Amino acid sequence: MRETGIHKIEVHVSGICLQTRSNGDVQVLLGKRTKNRKLYPGLWDAGGGQVYAQETLEQACLRQIKEEFGLEAEIVATVGTYAIESEEALIPGVVFLCGVQDNQSPKNDSGEFSEIGWFSLADLDSLDIISGVKRDVLSAARVYPSVVR
Repeated sequence: MRETGIHKIEVHVSGICLQTRSNGDVQVLLGKRTKNRKLYPGLWDAGGGQVYAQETLEQACLRQIKEEFGLEAEIVATVGTYAIESEEALIPGVVFLCGVQDNQSPKNDSGEFSEIGWFSLADLDSLDIISGVKRDVLSAARVYPSVVR
């Protein structure tokens, strides 16, 4: 009950950025987490992070994409939820499918990734990707054809 106290929790968002190349190939934007990251060091990730106070889930997702990849994006659909299990806590999260315009190039200025790039969905099996992120990318790819403009 709200009247007995408010619990402070950490909530995350993830943005799966997909785009269709001129040849019809659907690609996903991924970053390889630096080796010094506490969670999932050295693994490929779609990006995302904490929701700040006074911020909606959607605002947090778009902020994270801008901070981590230097891209302006738009939320296209909600894909699902996830939970990050760490030693300290269970962190709930929401996954969004995001669209990015073709004329933008991602930038790796955040210090969170050692590499970034667009990958074909067929490349996912050859990448050392966080397992839940791979699941979320494939879920987003199933939704993508019905919502792409």
